[in-house]
Amino acid sequence: MSEWPLLQLSVFFLFTALILQTMTAAMATRRFFAAGMRDLAWGLFCVALILLIPLLWRPLELALHVGVYDFEQAMLAFCVAFALFLSVSIVSARRAR
Repeated sequence: MSEWPLLQLSVFFLFTALILQTMTAAMATRRFFAAGMRDLAWGLFCVALILLIPLLWRPLELALHVGVYDFEQAMLAFCVAFALFLSVSIVSARRAR
């Protein structure tokens, strides 16, 4: 079996995780500034989310340019990014009410 489909799926999962992580960091940062920058936990969470973005960028770059990939790691990165996106969305929606 060719490894080409796994490479394509890895790139898809990593790219989607990168987009989700960026959206999550933007939502958390917006929530932090909407709270008047008083909540230290949201501020630190925003910094952590922003610092996680390069951790997704490097494997994506390796997969695209060199062809080196880890399919399981790409799936795990997608699941984590999706869970973070859902949790920030739900918390932001609850606090907005």
